[in-house]
Amino acid sequence: MDHLVQHRAIKMLTQNLRPCIVVLETGITKPKARALYRELHGVAPRSGQMRDADSIVRTRREFMAASCIMSFYCELAPNYESGVDPEAVMAAHRIYLEDNPPASHCITLNETWVLARALRSAEARLVTCPKCTARYLEVARQHYAPACSHC
Repeated sequence: MDHLVQHRAIKMLTQNLRPCIVVLETGITKPKARALYRELHGVAPRSGQMRDADSIVRTRREFMAASCIMSFYCELAPNYESGVDPEAVMAAHRIYLEDNPPASHCITLNETWVLARALRSAEARLVTCPKCTARYLEVARQHYAPACSHC
């Protein structure tokens, strides 16, 4: 495995991105990603399917957090419609964690990646509020009518 690819994979796994995401973003094998995760964290990675974007934003609190994170992400990854930028995903999530009290943290890094993927695939989009110009997230099949979280 190329040294730069392994370094990138380790950086992503250190921040608790799931091995399936690391495989997609780096091209390393699934067994290698799982082994690196186990080596870094001392436990096997969680197995199971990733949540869909619409199941991540089920409450108003999650909706507001997701809107905030995806606004950061789109600023950091101007070409977000052409692919997920894992560095921008990690940076957007880190900014969100630094700017908000721990009690409000309800979106994980892995969920941030899922939402970024949803933006890329047009399953989600950022909408600008016509009243206050804030941007908010709108996800296909979301459980309530989309509305600006600021107004």
